[in-house]
Amino acid sequence: FLFYLEMINELSQKAQFIITTFGPDLLKYGDKFYGITYRNKVSQIRSVTHEEALEFVEDNEVQNQVTQPVTTATPS
Repeated sequence: FLFYLEMINELSQKAQFIITTFGPDLLKYGDKFYGITYRNKVSQIRSVTHEEALEFVEDNEVQNQVTQPVTTATPS
């Protein structure tokens, strides 16, 4: 995974990359961040700071850890 991050970082010197993510690892390579909200069937986009983007993905990780179903197998 780190290989791809470094490759994108290097290639971004000559080209623009637009990446969507819920993972904090990619955020350290970005220079612009956008938040998209969806309310009442309308999407809105706004520029956000690096800190706001990081807070969002960290909150999303915590929420997914709490709300993901857990499957267990009981030996027969």
